[in-house]
Amino acid sequence: MAVLFTILGLSEVVPVNTVWILLDRGIALSKVIVVTSETIPQSKLSLVKTIIGEDLGVGCVDHLKVPEVDIERTVNLVKGRILREKSRGEEVLVDVTGGRKTMSIVCYKASIEAGCKVIYVHLRDEKYFSWLYPLIPRHKYSLVLLYEPSSTK
Repeated sequence: MAVLFTILGLSEVVPVNTVWILLDRGIALSKVIVVTSETIPQSKLSLVKTIIGEDLGVGCVDHLKVPEVDIERTVNLVKGRILREKSRGEEVLVDVTGGRKTMSIVCYKASIEAGCKVIYVHLRDEKYFSWLYPLIPRHKYSLVLLYEPSSTK
């Protein structure tokens, strides 16, 4: 089982698709932590948490709100939460597909410093940006492993 950190930005579909893809590939998730900035509306977060928890069947969906513009503080917040999950013996994956560039950079940096895998869903055709995973042709996306610490290779 793994814990997934995923960023919620403008599109609710992006973190939902990442979770769906991982589950479809047989990666069991014990928890999904949705990382947001303070600008994301509660209604959008609630919708994503409901879809991931109830529709996709992930038992625990949590939230980590971070300040978007304070990079170092945000790196430390995300890294601290990653290390807390790792200390419980969990494998941690961090998805940097969604969110603003600053959020992706923060999560990527925190992941490397904490020693966990970083993934990204590469969409080859922007036409499918707001489509749900099962409706996107398989040749139009790929799950990319951006970083893997040498101890897990």
